[in-house]
This record gives sequence, structure tokens and C-alpha cells, in this order.
Amino acid sequence: MRRFIHAAAILVCILVSQSAFAGSGVMAKVLGTVNGNTLKIQLRGQETMLRLYGIATPDPNDSSKPILKKLGLEAMEFLREYVKSGWVYVEFPTGSPVADKDGVVDGFVYGGAQSQFLNEQLIAEGFGVVNRKVQSAFRDSLIKVEAKAKASQRGIWGSFGAGGGKDVAAGNSHQGTYMGEAAPQNGSVEYVTFWIISFY
Repeated sequence: MRRFIHAAAILVCILVSQSAFAGSGVMAKVLGTVNGNTLKIQLRGQETMLRLYGIATPDPNDSSKPILKKLGLEAMEFLREYVKSGWVYVEFPTGSPVADKDGVVDGFVYGGAQSQFLNEQLIAEGFGVVNRKVQSAFRDSLIKVEAKAKASQRGIWGSFGAGGGKDVAAGNSHQGTYMGEAAPQNGSVEYVTFWIISFY
């Protein structure tokens, strides 16, 4: 009985906390964690890839960049911790789930005991950056959170001495993240992110 009350209380907290946001949201069952910003979920009876909208995290499978691989694995583990209950609440940028050409659906994802906004949590802890190519109601607030993570040198904004490879293991490495703007295309600015590892 107590377990049922606890689960119901969490669900109520999630639903109440989302009432301020536009669009219709859904509860989705989590089937797995693909990487730091992508989940495999069951949505309306279908297995679906769900990408946390508006953010990017390092690739946990890129063995050519050991530090970034390590950060990507940490981001994936961080996300996995927040979805270990097996359920998330998802809001869609367009109001309903729309898959891209790869079959991936974008969403604003909430999870954990306090129904945290996971897109923001990953940025706040320095596990990812804001994708400036997309517009959303949260874009400006995410950029502010990113600036705080950068100022605190958290995650991808810091220096690391752990990972794979002789130089990295010896601590003779520095990993930096740089934001930049590409040449305007058709009058619009293209924002790009560089994750760079330099050895010294």
C-alpha cells in the first residue's frame, strides 16, 4: 500500500510540475539508454528512439577520442540514473511526437524522484552543450545554465587526466570545449561546437 501511495505521489508531482508548459505530454516506459542524450522508449505501444531536444553530448563509442568517450559514457550513466524508475514524462516541441528521417523523436524529458528537467540537468552538470541550431521555449534558459557550467569548469568544460592512451593515462592532456559561429548561410548564423583534445 505504501509503495502504491509513493508511486502515485511521484506521478502527481510530475503532472503538476508540467502544468505550466504548453503542449500535451505523455508518460513513456524506458526500455534502455542509447547514449547521453538518447533513450529507447515504448511510446503508444511502439519502440521509439527519443532524443533530448536541444542538447548534444559526446559520443560514448568514439574510441579515437578517449577523454570524450569517457565523458560520453559518464553522460549516459548520469541519464540512466535519472530514468532507473523505468518511466519518464515527455513533452514534444511540436505538441506531438514527430520522427525525423532516422526515426528519432525529439522531446523535453522529465525524470527522477523530483521530476527533474533532464535536458537541463545534463547541461548543468557539464555533460553536454546547447544545440544552438534549434529553437525552443527553453533555449535561452539552457544557454544560461551552460554558461554556469562553463564558468565552474564542470564536465566537458574542464581538464582531465583520466581515460585511455599513454598520454591521457599519464595526465599529459587537456580537453577543451569551444563554441563558435560558422559563416552565415542564407542570412542565418550557424552555431558549431568543437570538442578538442590537445596533448602537451
